[in-house]
Amino acid sequence: MVPSAGFVLLLVAYAVVFVLWPLWQALRAGQLLWALVIFFLSPLGAIAWYLLGRDRRRS
Repeated sequence: MVPSAGFVLLLVAYAVVFVLWPLWQALRAGQLLWALVIFFLSPLGAIAWYLLGRDRRRS
């Protein structure tokens, strides 16, 4: 099943507006803590949390 072009465009718009733009603004302002909070509360951060936790459970 291949997602439609509209769905992909919607995902890209979401990533830019709600993740990448606030992340960039926080980094520009020197707010590394807020940048990390924005990242780890985003869907990309959820994937990162999952991957970090998965590695910890193996050892």
